[in-house]
Amino acid sequence: MTYRICRHPQGISEYFEKSTLNPERQLFMKTIRTTADFIGDDFETAYAHAFGGTVNGGFNDHGKDVVVPGFGGVQVKASVTGAKEFLKNSLQRKQFIPLCVGEPGAKAEMIQSLKEFGAWFGMEIPNRNQLLAGVAQVRTMLQGERSYVRA
Repeated sequence: MTYRICRHPQGISEYFEKSTLNPERQLFMKTIRTTADFIGDDFETAYAHAFGGTVNGGFNDHGKDVVVPGFGGVQVKASVTGAKEFLKNSLQRKQFIPLCVGEPGAKAEMIQSLKEFGAWFGMEIPNRNQLLAGVAQVRTMLQGERSYVRA
């Protein structure tokens, strides 16, 4: 299990340098994990198990939370909101990374969806087909930009 430091807009070290908390409390606060971190770790582990892959999540994972054998890395998100934010950042970075959102499904079905659309959305996600089409469009856009830049 990976442990992450909670995030703060000022940066964690700047925040604690200005803090009035005692040193023991500061150390405790640096290691607190948010609920989103726990949920994210649970989803990463679930997808790694479903794919037969390994968890790669944490700092400096280059957006690839789970390494899928024979496919590569995928980003795992617990919610559509998180997926939209990740895709927005992908557009800014001009780099597409396949993503999985919601509950895992059957391995073959997930791999097929990743190949076809660049994403897997769990069956419980509303408007699943529209979201898959949207991700496919983003992937096509980013792959087109990359090929244009290389030419």
